[in-house]
Amino acid sequence: MTSSKSIARLAPGLALCGAITLVAVGLQALEEHWAGRPYLEVLVLAILFGPPGRRAAAGCPGSA
Repeated sequence: MTSSKSIARLAPGLALCGAITLVAVGLQALEEHWAGRPYLEVLVLAILFGPPGRRAAAGCPGSA
């Protein structure tokens, strides 16, 4: 397999990881703004949103 094909194959998963990361960072920023400190850190939020995000993406065309 050529490298461009392998990159194209990984792109949807990497995009999902990036989106989950952005959501987690945004939620931590809101949490810090409202509560004054983060009670759930970015990594914990990403772990909480990762499996449901993967489950939702499993129904998308082209997912494995």
